[in-house]
Amino acid sequence: MLNSRAAWIRTHWQRPVPEVLYFSHDASADHTAQALMQAFPSARRVCYGDPPGFLHPENPPFPEHVRHRPDALRQGVWATRLRGVSHWLGAHEAIIAVDFRIAGTSDCDLPVRLLPASCLRDALGRLQQGFTGLTSAELQLLDGLVVEGTQPFMLLLGNFTGSRMCAQKNEIALYAELCAQHVPVGATIIVKPHAGSHPALLRALALRLPDYHLIVLPDPLGRLPVEFLSVLLSRCHVLSVSSASALLGGVLGINVRHVLTEDAIRRYFLPAHVQYMLSANQAIAGRTQQVYGADGSGG
Repeated sequence: MLNSRAAWIRTHWQRPVPEVLYFSHDASADHTAQALMQAFPSARRVCYGDPPGFLHPENPPFPEHVRHRPDALRQGVWATRLRGVSHWLGAHEAIIAVDFRIAGTSDCDLPVRLLPASCLRDALGRLQQGFTGLTSAELQLLDGLVVEGTQPFMLLLGNFTGSRMCAQKNEIALYAELCAQHVPVGATIIVKPHAGSHPALLRALALRLPDYHLIVLPDPLGRLPVEFLSVLLSRCHVLSVSSASALLGGVLGINVRHVLTEDAIRRYFLPAHVQYMLSANQAIAGRTQQVYGADGSGG
C-alpha cells in the first residue's frame, strides 16, 4: 500500500520534483509523510516539531510499540501497508523550537537547527492576523466566566488515549487528580482539547469534575493551536501535561505550570510507555524549570 501510494503521488504530481520535504515529528497512522518521502527519495527530508524522543534514528518498518502488540490484526494491517518497502526513510535534518535532548542520553545524530524565539513569535503574530475576531471571541468567553477578583484555570489536554499510551479512563482519572491537586473546588476550568481529543473523552471528563465550573473551549477557539490564544493564556492559570509547558513558557513567555509527575506516569500509563514518558517528562520539566525556577510555576 505504501509503495502504491508513493507511485500515485509521483503520477499525479504536476510540479517539478521537490528539493525539500518538511514533515511533522508525528508518525501518522496512514504513513502520509513516509509515502511522500518514498515518492521523492532524492529530496532533502526535514523533520520539525518538539516533543521529546522524536529525534531518533531512522525508524524500522516495525517499531517496538507495534511489534509487541497482542493485536494480531493491527500487526497484519501494518505489515500489509509496508510490504515491498526495502528502505524506511528518515530525516536528514531537524528543525525545533525547544531543544529537549538530554546530554548523554540521545542517540540522535541528525543535524539540529534551533529556531530563534523571535522568529517564532513573528510568525505566530502574522498567523493570528488571519483570524479576524479572535481577540474579541476570547474576551467574550472570559466576560461570561470570570467573577471579579478570581482568575480561571486553563487545562491543556494531552493526546494520551489517542496515542495509545493509556486507557481513556486512566487519562480522565489523571486529569481529575491533577485538578484536585492544583485547582480550588468551585473554580472555573477552561479545558483546551488536544487536536486528537475524542468527544467521548471530553464528555466523560466533564462528568468526572462536577465540583468545578468546567467549560470545554468551544469551536472555533477549541480547534485553534493553543499558541494562538494569547488572551486566554495571559488571563488564566495555565496547567499543562505536555511539551507545551516549555514551548509556551520558553518561547512565548506565558506563565505555565507543568503538572505531570513521575508518580502519575507510573500509575496511569501503560507499562510499555512508562519509560518513554518518564524520560520525556524529565526533559520537559527540566526545560520548564530553566524558565520558571525549581517549582515550574513562574512564581
